[in-house]
Amino acid sequence: MTMIGSDNVSTLKQQNIIEKIEANDFEWLYNHFSDYFQDVTSLVELKSILKEYNKISTTHTLFRHIKVNKTDEFIWIADNGQAGVSVTLNKYNEIVSMVLLPLEKNKSQKLTKQYYTMPIEGEYFVSAGGDNELLNHHFNFKYQRNAYDLTMVNEDMTYQGTPNQNENYYCYGQSVVAPANGKVVQTLKNIKDNTPGEANTNHPEGNFVIVQHQLNEYSIVAHLQSDSIKVDVGDIVRRGQHIANIGNSGNSSEPHLHFHIMNKIKTHSGYTYKIKFLDQNEPLRGDKVYYSGDKMKIESHHALTNVLKNYGLHLLHRFKN
Repeated sequence: MTMIGSDNVSTLKQQNIIEKIEANDFEWLYNHFSDYFQDVTSLVELKSILKEYNKISTTHTLFRHIKVNKTDEFIWIADNGQAGVSVTLNKYNEIVSMVLLPLEKNKSQKLTKQYYTMPIEGEYFVSAGGDNELLNHHFNFKYQRNAYDLTMVNEDMTYQGTPNQNENYYCYGQSVVAPANGKVVQTLKNIKDNTPGEANTNHPEGNFVIVQHQLNEYSIVAHLQSDSIKVDVGDIVRRGQHIANIGNSGNSSEPHLHFHIMNKIKTHSGYTYKIKFLDQNEPLRGDKVYYSGDKMKIESHHALTNVLKNYGLHLLHRFKN
């Protein structure tokens, strides 16, 4: 790790990190970047980003602590509600990701006209979902803004053994079910599953099923396992019916399930609806969800949680001029 000045790098604590961000102490933060993060991020860049961020932020409150795959992610929301920070530490206690963003709350959020359930059976973790970009990496894209990503975690890990085989991931091959009654209107079945760590950007959804529901609402479940889809175009499906298995196809670097409701059959146009769930709960990133009949139970909703998938190594910022 590259050092600035002669001070030793102390053990990172979450309170240290947010206090240094609020104080614009870019040198202290840079000292705690991993070697690779320092290679791709300059000290000058970090200084500029922090300065811009602190123009819109205030003091912060810790919203979530997310621990998985030997990383710890801390998410803070500014007390004025206008900004937020995510910092991820690796197992060596080095900063490998820092996200500083304004939080836009004025995005139009159209609700579904009918109620849905998550397209899953058993216990899952919400690895993306919520009303801002810190909670939901889909949020900045109109056609995916209200999407969910779901995965499984066991003892803070999404996989067992080595991470380079799909079969080692707990969610891989698990059942996907219809989120409501409807008619299958489009499928793609034979896209090869990726090797974990790779992605197929030529077919972003990978294998998928689109179901038309009442009132011209369409659900999509994507990144499905190759040749696992059990339904065909024209089939009538019922809520909870097994329609496919979770895979790792398309623009996906790790097995998981993508789910959203949209206003048209085309996946890259139109908009997504904010989903009204049957029991009127709203899962967020970091929540554990599971079903008892049609009732969804949520653990750690709107509270600190310690399990979730890590989404990579980057310094991200987005400010208005």
